[in-house]
Amino acid sequence: MEFLRSEKRQKKAPLFHRSLITRQLPLLKMHTYPVTCPTCFETFEIAVPPESEMPTEYDYDCEVCCRPMIIILNSSEDIYAQSLAD
Repeated sequence: MEFLRSEKRQKKAPLFHRSLITRQLPLLKMHTYPVTCPTCFETFEIAVPPESEMPTEYDYDCEVCCRPMIIILNSSEDIYAQSLAD
């Protein structure tokens, strides 16, 4: 009986302490860029990938009117949206 009681009292230690995890993670900055929807002409921001991943295209839905579009990213300054009807 004494053996069972001592097992219940023991708490398992966490594998990683929370402060160790937060200290080791690098702080990542996300760059955003405003894009205007070609259908409703509302502006919203998208996350821009790093320069090493450009040029690229995103298949994206407008955050306001939900219409599909293609966002073309040629460089960090040359970003625009194109309707699928074009």
